[in-house]
Amino acid sequence: KEILGSGSSALVFRELERQVDAYNFIESLDILKRIAAPLKITLTGLEKGAHLSNRSRVLLVDDQRSNVDLLKECLTDYDKVVALDGREALRLANAQTPPEIIILDIMMPEMDGYEVCRRLKEEERTKQIPVIFITAKKEVIDETRGFELGGADYITKPFSPEIVNRRTANHLELKHH
Repeated sequence: KEILGSGSSALVFRELERQVDAYNFIESLDILKRIAAPLKITLTGLEKGAHLSNRSRVLLVDDQRSNVDLLKECLTDYDKVVALDGREALRLANAQTPPEIIILDIMMPEMDGYEVCRRLKEEERTKQIPVIFITAKKEVIDETRGFELGGADYITKPFSPEIVNRRTANHLELKHH
């Protein structure tokens, strides 16, 4: 504090902000708090889970990193948060700043996408978040099950980036109106 002097906290925060990974902001908040505390910097608003962008927040859930990377490339207009398994998806969906929409793979080890969706739809805090299933499962029975569990949409792999982007935008527009 003595070294920085008064008014320097904004400069320090801007530098910290540049170093934060926008995809994992909630996790980075703890780091920001630890750095800011000795400097007596108050992170006003951030403690309540506000994020740095006004763009819609999308949770991408797939156990295959290559699939997540493809989804990140086609969803450039959104802030993206990534989970590589079902448990992490549930944790991030229940974060202080929850996603506005979830793109969810079905075939994952330990907890599949169906179970993740079922649990999301049981909880008051997460039941209104639209879930778009994205999967290699192409059978009508699989798609029907996804909708029965509360899924908003169902996209089969291999997917078209334009279709994923448009369907995501459509469901966000429906949610906001």
